[in-house]
Amino acid sequence: MIRRLQREIPLKGSVGIQIIARSAELLQLSVSGGARSETGILIGDGSESPGEARVLLRAGVFVPGQNMEYQKGELTCLLMPQGVVESGEEYEVAKFREMMRDISSDE
Repeated sequence: MIRRLQREIPLKGSVGIQIIARSAELLQLSVSGGARSETGILIGDGSESPGEARVLLRAGVFVPGQNMEYQKGELTCLLMPQGVVESGEEYEVAKFREMMRDISSDE
């Protein structure tokens, strides 16, 4: 993540970065019970507990108490919001409880 971008003269500048995850997966999220869709990034650094997920979202997308879902192959993954753990002007990192359901057996 770029934390700081500074340009001293047109051809010279500096950038401050922070690594927020060791792994990332692009997700197409849908709000449970709704037609709205959002893009998020599932991020991991190895410190997550089983069933815990951190998702990078646009600022304002996270709504306390509003579940989100995404598809992973034959699985529907339900994300139950736990809270925002970090935020900035344009982003939020939210923590969720993650439950997976096999949709192939629903037919």
